[in-house]
Amino acid sequence: MTEPTLLTSPDPGEQGRPRTVLLELSAQRTAALRARARERGLSLNTVILGAWGLVLAQLTGRTDVVFGTVVADRPPHLSGVESMVGLMNNAVPVRVDTAASADRGDLLAALQEQRTAMMPHQHLGLAQITRSTGLRELFDTVAVLETYTDAFATRWGPDLRVTSSRVENGTHYPLCLLISPGERITVRVQYRPGRLTEDGAREVGARLLAALDALAADLSVPSAQPIGTVPTAARPPAAEHRDQPATAVPVPVPVLERFAAQVRAAPGRAAVVDTAGTLDYQGLDLASERLAEELAGRGVGPEDVVALCLRRGRDAVAAMLAVLKAGAAYLWLDPRHPARRVAALAAEGRPRLLLWQAEFADALALIPDGTTRMLLEPHHVSPEPHHVPPEAHHVSPEPHHVSPEPLPGTTGRRTRPPRLPGHPAYVVHTSGTQGVPKAVVMPGAALDRLVDWHERRLPAETGSVTAQFTSMAFDVATQEVLTALCTGRTLAVPDADTRADAAAWTAWLRAHRVTELFAPTPVLAALCEFADGERESLPDLRHLVQAGEALVVGRRLRALCERGGKRLHNHYGPAETHVVTAGEVPGEPADWPARPGIGQPVPGSRAMLLDTGLCPVPDGLTGELYLSGDQLARGYLGRPGLTSVRFVADPYGPPGSRMYRTGDLARRLPDGTFEFIGRNDDQVKIRGHRIEPDEVRAALAALPGVVQAAVVARPDGRGGKELTGYAAGSGATGTPLDGTALREELAHVLPDFMLPSQIVVLDAMPLTVNGKVDRRALPEPTRRPAEVREPRTPAERVVTDAFADVLGLDRVSVDDDFFALGGHSLLAARLLQRLREQLSPAATLAQVMERATPVALAAVLAPKPDATPATPATPATPATPATPDDAVAAHATTEA
Repeated sequence: MTEPTLLTSPDPGEQGRPRTVLLELSAQRTAALRARARERGLSLNTVILGAWGLVLAQLTGRTDVVFGTVVADRPPHLSGVESMVGLMNNAVPVRVDTAASADRGDLLAALQEQRTAMMPHQHLGLAQITRSTGLRELFDTVAVLETYTDAFATRWGPDLRVTSSRVENGTHYPLCLLISPGERITVRVQYRPGRLTEDGAREVGARLLAALDALAADLSVPSAQPIGTVPTAARPPAAEHRDQPATAVPVPVPVLERFAAQVRAAPGRAAVVDTAGTLDYQGLDLASERLAEELAGRGVGPEDVVALCLRRGRDAVAAMLAVLKAGAAYLWLDPRHPARRVAALAAEGRPRLLLWQAEFADALALIPDGTTRMLLEPHHVSPEPHHVPPEAHHVSPEPHHVSPEPLPGTTGRRTRPPRLPGHPAYVVHTSGTQGVPKAVVMPGAALDRLVDWHERRLPAETGSVTAQFTSMAFDVATQEVLTALCTGRTLAVPDADTRADAAAWTAWLRAHRVTELFAPTPVLAALCEFADGERESLPDLRHLVQAGEALVVGRRLRALCERGGKRLHNHYGPAETHVVTAGEVPGEPADWPARPGIGQPVPGSRAMLLDTGLCPVPDGLTGELYLSGDQLARGYLGRPGLTSVRFVADPYGPPGSRMYRTGDLARRLPDGTFEFIGRNDDQVKIRGHRIEPDEVRAALAALPGVVQAAVVARPDGRGGKELTGYAAGSGATGTPLDGTALREELAHVLPDFMLPSQIVVLDAMPLTVNGKVDRRALPEPTRRPAEVREPRTPAERVVTDAFADVLGLDRVSVDDDFFALGGHSLLAARLLQRLREQLSPAATLAQVMERATPVALAAVLAPKPDATPATPATPATPATPATPDDAVAAHATTEA
């Protein structure tokens, strides 16, 4: 046993007695079940336990499940045991493995043999059995066959009989199925209201009855085949997930038409504000139109991909619009990633053209020379018309692509193929299980629906300003840009230094009067921590939109939202769908739960919780989220096989429709919203990024000298997750592996957020009996330095204390590398804030990157005259903002 079988989700607030729903199997169906059991020589108890095992396997998505049952424990060898007073019962586990038997008949026969073999041991206590597995618990459901008899009544007289009986009992298990045999089999489902609704409990009972019917009908069916089929599921998905009538969800206006309407309505309104100044809507439209003409002239059109590697601000925004106007799809390449990673992403994205700026030449150095490139010069996007002399145009090897001025020698717009809703609009990468990232292709219809819903949900007000905070390679950036420019808002873009500095970032938000901010939980927590310390209310900020990972509401976030009546929104949607569920956290901030739900499906989208048989799970139970509707991606670029695995036929939608298997687990709450539970695989979210540990393992295994590798996600001690790598080499090489050196080598292949915090070198990888890596046997990493060299100066003391505080360590040596100890971009930004409070001059991001040890960093800093010694605090959420893959790309990576 490696893990328990838990069907329900914990509810810390549950209390009171369990409730019960009653179901019944008809006399005819009961007789058929008994006949089938006699035919196969099976006891009724075996059939009932087998039926619940099949249902539990389907609901949990597992082939090997454990649940409890109750057995009588009156040993026959004990003299007088039959007349002893007392309920000599015992709870024992039952294990059902659907993969170990060919068909359901074999499964039941094996189960009966198992139960018979266990009879001499059923006096063992459940606590003792549980301890032997090394687990804290084994199951949270119980199935019991209650065979009460009324034979005792005959002793009181021949004319006395029992006409009815009722048993009142309770259990601490959240779900207990009590089955009573008779002419009609009755099932009492006892449930905890905090774990299941009444309808959910009734459906669980109906699932058991359906399984009994299936066993009575045919035992030759493969044991792994789900019970029931989609058309005969107990009920269809909830009403809010049905296809909406066409009149209820009108076809949205395309994003380019929305943008054009804003240009016509207010051409002089500020569209983009960045470090270069302000570019109005008319200037942005002309600039993007000119570049679109250039792209079209180079043959770029529908179904083409244009890779973009540009600086943030007007350049990036104009290029996005230009690609869309040309009918193509854009793919962002982040110059902060290692060159090998950038080249791999470009190869997977298959761009027809690479639009780049000269300052990012090093990041693009490994992209093959055969890739067509187009250089965008630094000064091309300007709020003022930029005149290009004809002679300069002929001399320059690259024309001035982005400018409000038309192309020299052109008199009008080139005819472009129309952009259809199904044409790709952008391509974004997500982690892949085979060591290669996947390129998700998102159609224009998804963006149209996204912007339409956003404007209906959060209509723009006069003076609305949206911060463009996230990395352009993050799909949330598309939402930031288009929901702003297609609704008349102003898009404000900070520079990298501002985004990495809490004080500067907060001042920037106030100075630009930002009203809408998109950010994942760690960034919101960082902003709130600084604002709370400075008593900053940011009065113009009205909407905080969290996306990218599970929302966690802390004290400081509540405090900021209470000041000025800010509204907190939680958006959910993987890269394959964009936003599909959303909700505003209701009520007063003081009453908000620590982990709010992910809301309800947005118009035009459907979210269903299904089991492994694609049947809707009962309300209150956990199921896998399947998403469909307008927000669905086309699939993975050039990966038809992988696309068919994750984008499957939708039996609940119109003919030909698809749905996306997210791998995310959730349950439906009583108010109809969804609660995110976790994953059904090893995939993790780290700093807003979805990561497949197997992709990191493949990169580690490819390094010289590494024979075996493993990567696991562990708690980082600060409320999040971090990766730990394990590597084993071969003694034949004669050169031992070094974990620090391996991590440094890996930094040339993977971006910062995918790097393991540590790489542990092992003599040999622990294996299971099946030859697989035994993850439970992998040693816990230690981040405490083996030798601690104490600080010698006050500045070194401040820096070492700040390192320990931010990294959650007891002690740090003055020679320890911040990044080798598990530091990353968000923590580096938090470190800056800690150092700013104690040292002068204030440390900079570049200094932390170049001088990553306390002794090196302290050499250029000195304590403030009035500074008090740093006091290590309880490790908490990172304290200053940084984007999911921004601020510090890696220890040795250049900040763009």
